This record gives sequence, C-alpha cells and structure tokens, in this order.
Amino acid sequence: MLRNIPLYNTLGYEMPKKRPELKLPNLGLPRSTTTAEHLQAWSDECDQIIGSMESLEEQSKEWDLWYDQMFLQKQPPGISDAGILSPKKKLNSST
Repeated sequence: MLRNIPLYNTLGYEMPKKRPELKLPNLGLPRSTTTAEHLQAWSDECDQIIGSMESLEEQSKEWDLWYDQMFLQKQPPGISDAGILSPKKKLNSST
C-alpha cells in the first residue's frame, strides 16, 4: 500500500540547504581572584545559608506552636496521640 504513494521532497530543489555558519562572540574569562577573596565569598555564603536555616527553624517552631494551640488542643483525645478510636463492646453484667 505504501509503495503506491509517491515519495517527493516538500522543499523541492532547495534540499539539502547549507546551514548558516554559527558565529559566537569571543568569550572572555573573568579576572582571576585571590584565595582570600574566594574564601571570604564562601564564608559569606555559608553565613547566609546558616542564617536562613535558623530563621526557617524559628518559623517552623512558631507554626507548630500555633497549630497545637489552635487545632490540636480542640481535638478529642485519641486523635492527637494516634490512638485507635473504635467503639467498645458492651459487656453483659448478667453473665
């Protein structure tokens, strides 16, 4: 069935086209820095990371405290301490 369909080039005589040459500007390397400058940059970056981690930890503690006061204290016992809530069977006192 496919042999009955003629194959033709949709671009006609222009195929194959020559691709345009890619021209890139000269890439310049940044100036070299001293070891002390590199270490200072690393130290500053580490200080920023530690500061952001401490602030996130404080925010997390504040949220946990708020969640405990506003939601968990209002729940019936058994839900917040992961206990099993199931109805107890009535015991027949006559037996």
